Amino acid sequence: MLASVRRSGCTPSVPPGEGDAFSAGLNLKEIASLDEAGLTASSAVLEDLVTALYEHPGPTLAWVNGHAIAADA
Repeated sequence: MLASVRRSGCTPSVPPGEGDAFSAGLNLKEIASLDEAGLTASSAVLEDLVTALYEHPGPTLAWVNGHAIAADA
């Protein structure tokens, strides 16, 4: 998804969901299994993606193809 956002330039970025939910959050079992180097690399990719979405000069839409679970504080 990061490469797609970066390639889109000023055109709209539309990241699609996969499976039956748009986002259920991080895979905690996968995160827990990472060593320090893996956790650092995973965190860097996530930070790059969030930064790219934040700085994207065009509109960003989410293609929700299932449940989008959220909470209200």
